Amino acid sequence: PMKLLFIRHAQSIGNQEKRMQGHGEFGLSDHGKFQAERLAQALLAEAWWPSHVYSSPLKRAAETTEILMTHFLAAPLPSAVSDLIDGAADSPMPISESEAQKITVQYADELKEFQNGIFQGLTWAEAKLHYPELCNALEAAPDWIQIPEAESLQAARDRSQQFIHRLIEDHTEHDRIWIITHSW
Repeated sequence: PMKLLFIRHAQSIGNQEKRMQGHGEFGLSDHGKFQAERLAQALLAEAWWPSHVYSSPLKRAAETTEILMTHFLAAPLPSAVSDLIDGAADSPMPISESEAQKITVQYADELKEFQNGIFQGLTWAEAKLHYPELCNALEAAPDWIQIPEAESLQAARDRSQQFIHRLIEDHTEHDRIWIITHSW
Protein backbone atom coordinates (compact mmCIF):
# COMPACT_ATOMS: atom_id res chain seq x y z
CA PRO A 1 0.00 0.00 0.00
CA MET A 2 0.95 3.65 -0.41
CA LYS A 3 2.59 4.91 2.78
CA LEU A 4 2.11 8.47 3.97
CA LEU A 5 4.09 10.13 6.73
CA PHE A 6 2.67 13.46 7.86
CA ILE A 7 5.36 15.59 9.50
CA ARG A 8 4.62 18.81 11.33
CA HIS A 9 7.38 21.38 10.87
CA ALA A 10 9.85 21.73 13.72
CA GLN A 11 9.57 24.56 16.26
CA SER A 12 9.68 27.97 14.62
CA ILE A 13 10.60 31.32 16.09
CA GLY A 14 6.87 32.15 15.87
CA ASN A 15 6.04 29.03 17.91
CA GLN A 16 8.66 30.02 20.46
CA GLU A 17 7.13 33.50 20.73
CA LYS A 18 3.58 32.05 20.82
CA ARG A 19 2.56 33.93 17.65
CA MET A 20 -0.39 33.08 15.43
CA GLN A 21 1.76 32.48 12.38
CA GLY A 22 -0.73 31.79 9.61
CA HIS A 23 1.03 32.44 6.30
CA GLY A 24 3.75 34.47 8.03
CA GLU A 25 7.34 33.59 7.20
CA PHE A 26 8.93 32.46 10.45
CA GLY A 27 12.12 30.43 10.30
CA LEU A 28 13.06 27.60 12.62
CA SER A 29 14.36 28.32 16.09
CA ASP A 30 17.62 26.72 17.20
CA HIS A 31 15.57 24.13 19.05
CA GLY A 32 13.50 23.55 15.89
CA LYS A 33 16.66 22.88 13.89
CA PHE A 34 17.69 20.38 16.57
CA GLN A 35 14.24 18.73 16.38
CA ALA A 36 14.50 18.37 12.59
CA GLU A 37 17.99 16.86 12.92
CA ARG A 38 16.72 14.34 15.49
CA LEU A 39 13.76 13.44 13.29
CA ALA A 40 16.09 12.85 10.34
CA GLN A 41 18.22 10.54 12.49
CA ALA A 42 15.14 8.62 13.68
CA LEU A 43 13.79 8.22 10.14
CA LEU A 44 17.19 7.04 8.92
CA ALA A 45 17.38 4.54 11.77
CA GLU A 46 13.97 3.19 10.73
CA ALA A 47 14.95 3.24 7.03
CA TRP A 48 11.87 5.36 6.29
CA TRP A 49 13.11 6.52 2.88
CA PRO A 50 10.64 8.58 0.85
CA SER A 51 10.03 8.21 -2.85
CA HIS A 52 8.36 11.64 -2.91
CA VAL A 53 8.30 14.62 -0.59
CA TYR A 54 5.68 17.35 -0.43
CA SER A 55 6.13 20.42 1.73
CA SER A 56 4.37 23.62 2.57
CA PRO A 57 6.39 26.43 0.98
CA LEU A 58 6.26 28.49 4.20
CA LYS A 59 9.73 29.01 5.62
CA ARG A 60 9.32 26.90 8.79
CA ALA A 61 8.15 23.85 6.81
CA ALA A 62 10.64 24.39 3.97
CA GLU A 63 13.54 24.59 6.43
CA THR A 64 12.37 21.38 8.12
CA THR A 65 12.22 19.72 4.69
CA GLU A 66 15.71 20.94 3.77
CA ILE A 67 17.21 19.56 7.00
CA LEU A 68 15.51 16.19 6.51
CA MET A 69 16.54 15.94 2.86
CA THR A 70 20.14 16.94 3.60
CA HIS A 71 20.44 13.95 5.93
CA PHE A 72 18.79 11.55 3.52
CA LEU A 73 20.77 12.59 0.47
CA ALA A 74 24.06 12.11 2.34
CA ALA A 75 23.07 8.90 4.12
CA PRO A 76 24.08 5.36 3.27
CA LEU A 77 21.50 3.33 1.43
CA PRO A 78 19.21 1.35 3.74
CA SER A 79 20.27 -2.27 4.18
CA ALA A 80 17.18 -3.47 2.31
CA VAL A 81 18.60 -1.71 -0.76
CA SER A 82 22.36 -1.98 -0.17
CA ASP A 83 22.15 -5.76 0.39
CA LEU A 84 21.02 -6.10 -3.22
CA ILE A 85 24.08 -4.31 -4.60
CA ASP A 86 27.35 -6.29 -4.90
CA GLY A 87 29.88 -5.10 -2.33
CA ALA A 88 27.58 -2.50 -0.81
CA ALA A 89 27.05 -4.50 2.39
CA ASP A 90 30.81 -4.40 3.09
CA SER A 91 31.05 -0.61 3.12
CA PRO A 92 28.50 2.15 3.64
CA MET A 93 27.52 3.62 0.31
CA PRO A 94 26.09 7.13 0.12
CA ILE A 95 22.98 7.47 -1.96
CA SER A 96 23.96 8.05 -5.57
CA GLU A 97 23.09 11.21 -7.46
CA SER A 98 20.67 9.27 -9.64
CA GLU A 99 18.95 7.81 -6.55
CA ALA A 100 18.84 11.26 -4.94
CA GLN A 101 17.23 12.70 -8.07
CA LYS A 102 14.45 10.12 -7.76
CA ILE A 103 13.36 11.66 -4.45
CA THR A 104 11.29 14.56 -5.67
CA VAL A 105 10.47 17.51 -3.42
CA GLN A 106 7.43 19.53 -4.37
CA TYR A 107 6.28 22.64 -2.54
CA ALA A 108 2.49 22.70 -2.44
CA ASP A 109 0.44 25.77 -1.52
CA GLU A 110 -2.37 23.48 -0.40
CA LEU A 111 -0.18 22.48 2.57
CA LYS A 112 0.16 26.00 3.95
CA GLU A 113 -1.03 26.79 7.46
CA PHE A 114 -4.54 28.17 7.92
CA GLN A 115 -4.51 31.81 6.80
CA ASN A 116 -5.58 33.64 9.95
CA GLY A 117 -6.16 37.13 8.56
CA ILE A 118 -5.73 40.11 10.88
CA PHE A 119 -4.29 37.88 13.61
CA GLN A 120 -1.29 36.83 11.52
CA GLY A 121 1.95 37.33 13.42
CA LEU A 122 0.27 38.46 16.63
CA THR A 123 0.38 36.85 20.05
CA TRP A 124 -3.00 36.42 21.73
CA ALA A 125 -2.13 39.30 24.10
CA GLU A 126 -1.37 41.54 21.10
CA ALA A 127 -4.60 40.48 19.40
CA LYS A 128 -6.57 41.33 22.55
CA LEU A 129 -4.90 44.73 22.64
CA HIS A 130 -5.64 45.50 18.95
CA TYR A 131 -9.03 43.74 18.63
CA PRO A 132 -10.54 43.52 22.14
CA GLU A 133 -14.19 43.13 21.04
CA LEU A 134 -13.40 40.39 18.54
CA CYS A 135 -11.22 38.50 21.03
CA ASN A 136 -13.90 38.71 23.72
CA ALA A 137 -16.47 37.39 21.25
CA LEU A 138 -14.14 34.53 20.24
CA GLU A 139 -13.54 33.57 23.87
CA ALA A 140 -17.29 33.59 24.64
CA ALA A 141 -18.63 31.91 21.49
CA PRO A 142 -19.16 28.15 21.37
CA ASP A 143 -19.19 28.26 17.55
CA TRP A 144 -16.72 29.30 14.87
CA ILE A 145 -16.42 33.03 14.23
CA GLN A 146 -14.80 34.10 10.98
CA ILE A 147 -11.73 36.27 11.54
CA PRO A 148 -11.59 39.30 9.21
CA GLU A 149 -9.36 38.69 6.17
CA ALA A 150 -8.88 35.05 7.21
CA GLU A 151 -9.48 31.99 5.11
CA SER A 152 -12.88 30.36 5.60
CA LEU A 153 -13.05 26.87 7.04
CA GLN A 154 -14.59 25.66 3.78
CA ALA A 155 -11.77 27.14 1.70
CA ALA A 156 -9.22 25.45 3.98
CA ARG A 157 -11.04 22.12 3.71
CA ASP A 158 -11.25 22.48 -0.08
CA ARG A 159 -7.52 23.00 -0.51
CA SER A 160 -6.77 20.06 1.80
CA GLN A 161 -9.11 17.86 -0.18
CA GLN A 162 -7.54 19.06 -3.44
CA PHE A 163 -4.13 17.97 -2.15
CA ILE A 164 -5.37 14.51 -1.10
CA HIS A 165 -6.99 14.02 -4.53
CA ARG A 166 -3.69 14.96 -6.19
CA LEU A 167 -1.87 12.34 -4.10
CA ILE A 168 -4.34 9.65 -5.10
CA GLU A 169 -4.15 10.59 -8.79
CA ASP A 170 -0.37 11.02 -9.02
CA HIS A 171 0.94 8.11 -6.95
CA THR A 172 0.94 4.34 -6.93
CA GLU A 173 0.48 1.92 -4.12
CA HIS A 174 4.25 1.48 -3.78
CA ASP A 175 5.08 5.14 -3.13
CA ARG A 176 6.38 6.24 0.25
CA ILE A 177 5.47 9.88 0.74
CA TRP A 178 6.51 12.46 3.30
CA ILE A 179 4.16 15.41 3.75
CA ILE A 180 5.74 18.27 5.71
CA THR A 181 3.08 20.70 6.81
CA HIS A 182 1.61 22.47 9.84
CA SER A 183 -0.40 21.51 12.91
CA TRP A 184 -3.53 22.88 11.30
